Amino acid sequence: MGHIESIEINSFRGIKQLEITGFSNINLIVGDNNSGKTTFLEAIQLLFAKTQIGSVKKIINQRSVLILRCNSSLIKV
Repeated sequence: MGHIESIEINSFRGIKQLEITGFSNINLIVGDNNSGKTTFLEAIQLLFAKTQIGSVKKIINQRSVLILRCNSSLIKV
């Protein structure tokens, strides 16, 4: 699996707009209850889901725009 360089999430569940850069090999996700930690992880999971790609695309088209930069490549779903 490639190394994530940055991710941008727009209008996905409770996240209105989020851009994170500077990922390392190990990253900790911490925050108060109901601050969006699980939503952030679910957004990443949607990008890498392979088994139900049709339903994933439907969810993404309805709820969000996700942009992921991975090893200098841009993935926009």
